[in-house]
Amino acid sequence: MSRPPMKRIWYQSFVDPKEQADYFECLRQTITQWTDSTTQVDVHGIVPPDLELNRLTELRCSAQVVANAIAAEQQGYDAFVIGHFQDGGLYEARAAVDIPVLALGESSMLMSCMVGRRIALVTIHPIFIPIHEEQIIRYGLQHRVVSVKAIETNPQNLVHAFTDPKAFQNIRTQFEAEVQPLVQAGVEVIIPAGGGDFRLCCSHGSKTSKSAKRSSSIRSTSWSRWPK
Repeated sequence: MSRPPMKRIWYQSFVDPKEQADYFECLRQTITQWTDSTTQVDVHGIVPPDLELNRLTELRCSAQVVANAIAAEQQGYDAFVIGHFQDGGLYEARAAVDIPVLALGESSMLMSCMVGRRIALVTIHPIFIPIHEEQIIRYGLQHRVVSVKAIETNPQNLVHAFTDPKAFQNIRTQFEAEVQPLVQAGVEVIIPAGGGDFRLCCSHGSKTSKSAKRSSSIRSTSWSRWPK
C-alpha cells in the first residue's frame, strides 16, 4: 500500500534555537525556501545542543532523537529527519516509530552515489573521522566513499562563522585546502560532513566552485555566496 503525500515533516536539528539563534534561523529559512507549498517542515532543536567533540554527547543527543521521533509520530507528523551528519539515533528511531526516518549522512552519501563513482567526505574535526568511517561501513559504501578528511574547527566556530566573516573565511580556506588534493586524485563528489545543518546552510544558493570548474565531473559545495 502506498503512503499518502507527506504534509508535515519534523526536522531535528542538533543546535539550541536560543543559544545558536542566527544559525537556527538561517537553517529554518533555508529549509522553508527548499520546501514546496504543500509541505510543512517544522525545525526543532536540542537543549543542551551538540557542541562537544565527544561520543558521549552523540549518545545523549541520540537518546533525545529517539524520544522526539516518538513524539513526532504521536503528533501526526508524516516523516522525521535527523539534521546531523553523524546520523545519531537513526536506526534506533526507525525501530521506535512507523513513520519514515531519514538522516543527513546516509541520505547524502546514497544521493552522491547517483552522481559520481568516487566520493569523499571532509569533516569538521579529526575526531569525527573514525565515526564517519564506521558510517561508511554500516551503509556498505566502502568501495564508493574512498576518503575521509578533516579540517580543524568545532561546532562553536561553525556557529560563530554565521556572523563573523573572518571565522567563515578561515573555515572556507581549510575546506578548500582539503578539496584540492581530492579533486586532483579524481574524486567526483565531495561532501562537507560532520557539521550536519551547517552543510545544508552553507550550500544554499551555491554556484559551481572553482575546484569543480577544473574537473568536468566534480560536484562540490561552493562557499562563495554565504554568509552575506
